[in-house]
Amino acid sequence: MMRLLRSMVAVVIVAVVLSMNARASHAYQTGDSQWCLVTNKGADSMQWECEYDTSNDCATAVAGTGGYCAINPFWQSDNHRMRAEMTPAASRTSLDESR
Repeated sequence: MMRLLRSMVAVVIVAVVLSMNARASHAYQTGDSQWCLVTNKGADSMQWECEYDTSNDCATAVAGTGGYCAINPFWQSDNHRMRAEMTPAASRTSLDESR
């Protein structure tokens, strides 16, 4: 019984020590445009500046920063946003008017 208790305590101690050593990765995002300039800020910290409407705009901005361009994973086209904002009643009204 005592051996089992010691083993359990040892496992808990190892788990606590290993979890204290884990480093969290951080990412910060600004803007809501389609293209993002992604830069590494060190210590597992990434910054996403999503301020660019085209890949060429982003490529111009990335020059000399050591970063790269990526598509904003949260970007939605204007058409998609408008459809998402419409209420079901507004959708029915606009459909009825088009007939």
